[in-house]
Amino acid sequence: MKKRFLINTNVLSYFGLFPLLMLSVVGCANAEQQTTAEWQTIDRYQVKDDLVKDTKTGLMWMRCSLGQKWDGSTCQGKAEQYNFGEKLQVTDYFSRHAHAGYSDWRLPKREELKTLVYCSNGQVGADTDITGRFCNENSAKPAIEKTVFPETVSSGFWSSSPCDAGYACVWGVSFGSGGYTPGDLEYNNFAIRMVRGAE
Repeated sequence: MKKRFLINTNVLSYFGLFPLLMLSVVGCANAEQQTTAEWQTIDRYQVKDDLVKDTKTGLMWMRCSLGQKWDGSTCQGKAEQYNFGEKLQVTDYFSRHAHAGYSDWRLPKREELKTLVYCSNGQVGADTDITGRFCNENSAKPAIEKTVFPETVSSGFWSSSPCDAGYACVWGVSFGSGGYTPGDLEYNNFAIRMVRGAE
């Protein structure tokens, strides 16, 4: 007997997940169409529709931030900002529902998310205990390969890595500075880009 999941649309609306549910349904319907497209190489990445494979790390990323939709050439719409509780809801949703034919999406670890940082002028600032290495102030923002990840916001993105013991926070990565940023569990709202292990 197949398990059935009852979805409360009021809860989905409250957490801003109803549009994501619709995007997921559309993604499932288009999964066959996506498999016929060819992967294109951009630097160390391979891209196909709204999917990105990183040949350096072996990870597969959603090309758009959550809240945005791939329109065939770019990410349309606004990247949503989520608090910690909403982050957990989103992570649970995408671990159980297919997007682009895959249902094992998750939040990236801090170090995984940091691999997407790209300093346009090739210069980085000094390492610090809190932020790690970050882009030089003259580097373009957002600090990411914009051809691969278009319309990325220059703000914090959630990771799944908790801060050091004693602090009620989870690490994020800022694509404004390119460094780590601590996300307070109660007060901060960050964007989300999901990841999975590539085949």
